[in-house]
Amino acid sequence: MGGEVYIDNNEPFDKQVNSLSHEINHLHDYVFGKQPDVTKMPKAEFVKKKMDNEIRAHYKTYLAFEERGAKGAQPLGYAGFKAKVDQETKKKGKALTAAEKEKVGKEYLEEQYKKVWVGSKSGKNYYQKWEEYWDQNNKRKSGS
Repeated sequence: MGGEVYIDNNEPFDKQVNSLSHEINHLHDYVFGKQPDVTKMPKAEFVKKKMDNEIRAHYKTYLAFEERGAKGAQPLGYAGFKAKVDQETKKKGKALTAAEKEKVGKEYLEEQYKKVWVGSKSGKNYYQKWEEYWDQNNKRKSGS
């Protein structure tokens, strides 16, 4: 579960760049041993770490998109993220710091992953997906 990056070359180039921006962060986690271990971590810790990594990778895709001039195909959820940042900037009366923007972005993404982005067939969110993955890989431990 890691060590390789696959990009669909049938997608338009700008979507491939968004995918690469996201997946390179997962590859970084893999190379530097930051991937959670499903066989060594308690379920809640495993799921939290997987989702923290997913949210960080997604957030960094937004930053990469902005660094490219925010042109072309937007990463999933970018318009909502941008609206949240704009709303917080207006409240504050000046530009957000990088840390404030990251906090807004990660909170926005956490909500999307928990409540909005669900599998079309399963109806399950990413957190539920990783809980099931943990269960499947720990059947002997949990007595299932």
